[in-house]
Amino acid sequence: MTAKKVKVTKKIVNKLKAFKWLAVGLALIGLLYYFKANLVVAIVNGKPVWRVSYTQEINKLAGKQALESLLTKTLIMQEAKKQKASVGDEEINTEIKRIEEYSQQQEMTLDQLLKLQGVKKEDLIKDIRLQKLVEKMAGTESAQIQEWVMNLQTNAKIVKWLKN
Repeated sequence: MTAKKVKVTKKIVNKLKAFKWLAVGLALIGLLYYFKANLVVAIVNGKPVWRVSYTQEINKLAGKQALESLLTKTLIMQEAKKQKASVGDEEINTEIKRIEEYSQQQEMTLDQLLKLQGVKKEDLIKDIRLQKLVEKMAGTESAQIQEWVMNLQTNAKIVKWLKN
């Protein structure tokens, strides 16, 4: 191979390396842009509020409450399965109609009411199902329900991995 060919080959290799690094850099920028919602939750005066900071703040503010809620829901669902308790679609639809009537009295649609409350319809249905299960197993009086739930929690074997 002549010196000229070696020089031309090195130039081509160097250009290919530069192109490869440019492609990698553009790909990284593209990925960061695509996943920015997973990294940044807001930008305040040009400064990002990182999702990690947001998550840490949520854990400080509501971590224990969220964990207790999840544990209680899990216990209720386990007890419902054990007791073979279930809630039919008709019961849920009846409750939704009752809520729709309430929202109409407030001159709103159900969707507007849910949006105002920050609740999705699927979550409403889950909450109704859970409440109806509790009513079937514990009754409808608040004191009865609280005692029943406390009894479930007392008798449960719960291992908590999260530190609050």
